[in-house]
Amino acid sequence: MPCAWTRPCSSRSPKRQQRANNRACPTRPPGPGCAPGPGGCYLAVPGPSTRRCRVQSRLLTDHVMTRPQPIIPHHRHRALLLVMLLLATAPLSSGPADAAEVAVPVGVLAQAHLLIATNPLLQGYAIEVDAQDGQLRLSGVVSNAVERAHAEALAALVAGDTAILNDLNEEGEATAEGDGLYARVQDLDARARLAQRLRWQVGNAGLDVEIEIENGVARLHGQVGATGTRDRLVRLAETTEGIERVFDYLMIDPGRLAAERDAQAARAETRHDDTWIEARLRQLLRFDSTVNDRTIEIGVRDGRVSLRGTVTALVERQVVESITADVPGVREVDSLLTFEHPL
Repeated sequence: MPCAWTRPCSSRSPKRQQRANNRACPTRPPGPGCAPGPGGCYLAVPGPSTRRCRVQSRLLTDHVMTRPQPIIPHHRHRALLLVMLLLATAPLSSGPADAAEVAVPVGVLAQAHLLIATNPLLQGYAIEVDAQDGQLRLSGVVSNAVERAHAEALAALVAGDTAILNDLNEEGEATAEGDGLYARVQDLDARARLAQRLRWQVGNAGLDVEIEIENGVARLHGQVGATGTRDRLVRLAETTEGIERVFDYLMIDPGRLAAERDAQAARAETRHDDTWIEARLRQLLRFDSTVNDRTIEIGVRDGRVSLRGTVTALVERQVVESITADVPGVREVDSLLTFEHPL
């Protein structure tokens, strides 16, 4: 029969429990089958059904008692085992990560896709942008090497340190409609240009106009007070960059004329600083498809605008001067524009 002598666990502190265990070391066999341990002590073992504390042996060497091993709480055992398990399962690698383990940022993929999808030279091609083995991958079809290189150059603008894998096939042909994203972006841009021209001109204050643009075709809805106002708005839309055709659905309501004039008078009294005036005027000239804004210099001082540069015809000069005079905050226009004579 195995030795079954046990000592119940105590609530004492570890050091006090250890000293009690040392004093309790039996010098006689506590039961049959027990053999003496080191120093003449019989070692006790846990019982079969209850949790017990193992009695530590006193090891006497030249009348000096050796210090027993500290008892580690069970929750520390679990933490130690967990750390050992993590260390055993962790990959052993001291060098840089492989390229396949490096993820391509989602923002880079989105920006690259947007640049390619909205580029006018790549419209109509089915070009996919995704990640493969840590690289930004371009797949699909284009019609020649120039377009293939152009797509890769666009992706490189946002790729940063990410390598580009160009798997584009050069034997494809563009479809007539493409994915439509570029056309929708162009329509949104054209609508914003026309809306700003309406907002930043004194003569357009108080107008109730709704703008719809699809595939470069603008539709104007709303009510205005006079026929002249309607004709001017149609002309404004026709000369806005990005609009190819205009459908006029504006209704004439003379009852609105007084309110429109009051709104225009209030807008004319609005004052803005010179920086605001110059910035808005530059954009208004850029949005007009009949004006070459690159050949015109603008100077603003205390609300007085000076125009210098060249125009190709009298009608262009008149358009520039009219737009300038209608910007809120402009008090005076000094036009020194000259005509260029093309060869």
